[in-house]
Amino acid sequence: MIILRDYQKKIIEGVRESFQKGNKRVILQSEVGAGKTFISCEIMRLAIEKRQRVLFIAPRRQLIYQTVEALEQFDIQCGVIMAGVTPFSMPLVQVASFDTITSRVSNGRMALPQADLVIADEAHMMFSKARIDILKAYPRVLGLTATPTLANGNGMGELYDDIVEGMPMGEMISKNHLVPMRYFIGEAPDLSDAKLNKDGDYTEKSLMDANDKPALIGSIYENWERIAGDRCTLIFAVNCKHAVHLHNEFLSHGVVSEYIDGMTEQQDRESIKNNVMSGKTQVVINIGVMVAGVSWDRFDCIVMARQTRSVSQWRQCLGRGSRNYPGKKETLVIYHGDNFEELGRLDDPIEWSLDSKESVKERIKKAKEEGKEPKEITCGECGTIFRSRRDCPACSHEMISKGEPIPYHEAELVEVKAFKPKPVEKAQFYAEMLGYCHDKGKKTSYALAIFKQKFDSWPNKKHGVQAVKPSKETLSYIKSCNIAYARSRSAA
Repeated sequence: MIILRDYQKKIIEGVRESFQKGNKRVILQSEVGAGKTFISCEIMRLAIEKRQRVLFIAPRRQLIYQTVEALEQFDIQCGVIMAGVTPFSMPLVQVASFDTITSRVSNGRMALPQADLVIADEAHMMFSKARIDILKAYPRVLGLTATPTLANGNGMGELYDDIVEGMPMGEMISKNHLVPMRYFIGEAPDLSDAKLNKDGDYTEKSLMDANDKPALIGSIYENWERIAGDRCTLIFAVNCKHAVHLHNEFLSHGVVSEYIDGMTEQQDRESIKNNVMSGKTQVVINIGVMVAGVSWDRFDCIVMARQTRSVSQWRQCLGRGSRNYPGKKETLVIYHGDNFEELGRLDDPIEWSLDSKESVKERIKKAKEEGKEPKEITCGECGTIFRSRRDCPACSHEMISKGEPIPYHEAELVEVKAFKPKPVEKAQFYAEMLGYCHDKGKKTSYALAIFKQKFDSWPNKKHGVQAVKPSKETLSYIKSCNIAYARSRSAA
């Protein structure tokens, strides 16, 4: 039997109170990784104690499998309504595919299943007219989502009456329920002429034309190898063709990687998951199928090899790396786009609303203009970027003396990059560069040139430094410099 955490029990109580106030359709907002599946299972358990029928509807097959597995842990028997599965109508809980219900009801093969409560998983994906019509046919609806906003950023007030919000991401991280994230900006394509779809995001063709280029695909690997080459990584690509090219690039460098798309069979998906969780597979490249219903906790690096203007999609993708896992202290995010400031960090507070006329991005912008967003502070010792405290969370260096106000105003985010190294780390890099030069028969000037390129400064001590064997990270950086130089020569 699963024991819920206090914040999970609290949000269930909030949902109960909302229904008791007379709301018929309620959104349960809880961050990616906060355990919405277990929360919904407990709600279903409480419902069947009262002999109420519950219909749990999800938009994707893997969400169906995930929910059925979770219900088993709660000792709850259920039927499944999905193509290829034999119906079992006796249990009070039915777990259904939205597409299956829509199809079978429209062609007269079945009537709408009876239910006192409908739970709609990934509720932000449930706003086609056909799906809304089905949900409106039931007396009570509970929508589950981490991002209660439509694809265009507007609220979901057309269907829902209330939002019950869970513990914010920042608090989840501070209480060690989820892991913190560090952000890096990689090489980005020029999207100044890119076309937008009806929801205001980039069209697939625009992204494909800009991203599917050998030089950019190569830089995605090089950045990953330099920053996160030892991490279990999930990569989001533009489409199948782009994903295959990225997959081949990683394979060519000897990285054990797998590729998943919408056509990947469930048994193959499970095999890939087992390979990831066992450590056999290091990198998984997908298009968008891993953006929902994925609890592969081992991922500690997310690479966004595609760009987006959607705050919802951004937070859903990054959330795949937010869960705790033994030995996992943080997750790295590498974004190959130039609008990071617009999208924000995962732990940035979001003012969710049912308002269908104002987008979430407009509310974020308004909050910044009103001075509600704290200023970014960069530690002078280690380069960590942080907010709302006097001392650096990484090295404890005090940036603001006691008595001075902590700044709370918008600051322009120019770049998000790796932590600024300490002097001892710079000295170690130079010693390793000397070791490399000794092994390869290169002059000391080469070590100085690479050091200057990396740190935009010269070593504090150039002479009398003992050469040491270069680390894997240093060798990877040298390799990326050599590749970049060779490309620049061929381009000339």
